[in-house]
Amino acid sequence: MKIVRKLFKGSLQRQILIPFILLILLTGAAIAGTSYYISMENSIDNSEENVSSQVTALEGSFQSLFNNVEHNVERFSQDNILRSSDMMRNDIFNRFRELQLSSPYFMNVYFGNDISGDMILYPQTSLPDDYDPRERVWYEKAVENEGEVIWTEPYEDAASGEMIVTAAQVSMGGSQPNGVFAIDLSITDLLNLSSEINIGETGYISIISTEGNYVQHPNEEMVFTSAQDRTYYSNLMSQNSGTKQYNVEGENRLISFVTNEESGWKILGTVQMDELRSQGNAIILPVLIVLGIVITLAVIIAFFFTRGITKPIKSLQDSMQKAGDGDLTVDPGIDRDDEIGSLSNNFTSMLLNVRELLNNVQNTTHHVSDSAQNVVANAEENSAASQEVSNTVQQIASGATKQAELVDNNNRSVNLLSEQINSVVAQSERIQSSSDQLLAQSESSIQAVEKLREHASSTNEMATDMKGAIEKLQERSESINAVVSTISDIAGQTNLLALNAAIEAARAGESGKGFAVVAEEVRKLAEQTENSLESVSGMVDSMQEQTNTIVHLIGETGSVIEEQSTVVDHTQDAFQQTFNTVKENSDVVRDIIGTLQTMVSQKDDLVERMGEISTVTEETAAGTEEVSASIEEMSASMEQLNQLAEDLENVSSNLQKEMNKFDI
Repeated sequence: MKIVRKLFKGSLQRQILIPFILLILLTGAAIAGTSYYISMENSIDNSEENVSSQVTALEGSFQSLFNNVEHNVERFSQDNILRSSDMMRNDIFNRFRELQLSSPYFMNVYFGNDISGDMILYPQTSLPDDYDPRERVWYEKAVENEGEVIWTEPYEDAASGEMIVTAAQVSMGGSQPNGVFAIDLSITDLLNLSSEINIGETGYISIISTEGNYVQHPNEEMVFTSAQDRTYYSNLMSQNSGTKQYNVEGENRLISFVTNEESGWKILGTVQMDELRSQGNAIILPVLIVLGIVITLAVIIAFFFTRGITKPIKSLQDSMQKAGDGDLTVDPGIDRDDEIGSLSNNFTSMLLNVRELLNNVQNTTHHVSDSAQNVVANAEENSAASQEVSNTVQQIASGATKQAELVDNNNRSVNLLSEQINSVVAQSERIQSSSDQLLAQSESSIQAVEKLREHASSTNEMATDMKGAIEKLQERSESINAVVSTISDIAGQTNLLALNAAIEAARAGESGKGFAVVAEEVRKLAEQTENSLESVSGMVDSMQEQTNTIVHLIGETGSVIEEQSTVVDHTQDAFQQTFNTVKENSDVVRDIIGTLQTMVSQKDDLVERMGEISTVTEETAAGTEEVSASIEEMSASMEQLNQLAEDLENVSSNLQKEMNKFDI
């Protein structure tokens, strides 16, 4: 931090030149960095497009070859020469030879018979004795996908031992498979298609089969080995094409891939990212050379530019130095229309104003010297007058102090009276509160007695009603007793008639037995009725006795209720008298409180006036003390003023001497 501060200190030219150069350096570095970044990105983008286009072109070559193979497989599998039951072997062999010779990529052309297991193959090759085409992968896969051309994974040819891939399709003989027609392609021949493709200096082409095995790789040890352990494998299998950076064997590589629709193979173009970045690094040296030239020119231009600014400022600095030494007639001699010229003009104007100011100061010092002598004389006169005023003010202060003591005594007496009045008011208010509570309780008691009287009246009416109801009940009981007596007489006569009927039935003999049974039942029923009536009669008698008792008790209750009503009326009168008395007392207390409150209000006015008198007295005493102090201070100030006037006269003389030093 100190180095930076030191760097920006020094001459004005240095302070302008260094930030200017730093700005150019930063700008150049930013431009160079941006150019390098854009160049690198463009280089990588172009390389990605180049790799992608080469991979796509290779896939197009494979697709054309595979389409040609599929076309011939479909054409021959549907040819009648293979569908007929009496196939002519020589004709088929000749057709196969023509087909095999039509393309350098067709390694073998053959047909496996489904019925006999025979194999027609061109070119003719010796096969193992136990060779059965129906047990081969290409045959089984074609049968499973009847009507479609199938492609096998790369496998070893049974005759030559060479790695091949087969395209096959079922040949139908009517509604049943007649056999499978197939064409073999040599992997070596297929890979020759990619041998002419160059991807930079370190790039290469690789092919992965649908089962995840390398069909082609620059490292021969990896051919036909699994690629599933590669970091990019899962991404490749999930997409049909793409371009992305991956970390392969510790190196950052760009991989562009595309999928062949017929075989399902993934065709990969791989190149190291370091090679792509090296192409972008080629721009660094030209950019640095241009940046150096620009910085050199900028420094030269900045030097002359700052010199044109600092030279007139240095001239102005010299003029200021002379003015500081006392030469106010100096002229910077700068003729410019910019800020520096304005600064020079302002400096010249300032010198003119200073010269005029110094002339005015010289004239003023003469007047100040004369005025200082007059001030000394006036200060001595004012000092004597101030002493006389101070004595008078001290006498006034003594009288004000005594008056303040008397007012303070009156204040204490009034405050004592105020406390006593407040105590009486508080006691009266407590009496008023108790009277109000007693008045409320009396009113509540009157209301309660009134309710009690109403309840007593209601009780008396209910007792009267109950007595009438009991008397009616007694009358009905007597009616029931009469009815029971009548029913009892009827039951007795019925019993007697039943006895006579039984006697008559006995006289009648056998013919009267039925009537005798009926008479017996009637007699028993009459006896039961008589017994029940006796019970009912007893109950009715008992009820009449209880009814008489209740009538008697109700009569006594009515008397008690009437006496209670009388007592309640007397109680109500007594409570009403108490309420009236309490109300009169409450009104008297309220009048007393009103009178006391008026006294309190008047007392407060008196206390306030006494306080005002005390305040005015204290203020008068304080004012006289302040006036006395002010007079003493004024006396001291007069002495100081006298001294200052003398000092001012001396300063004025010294100022005149100093003014003579300037050349104006």
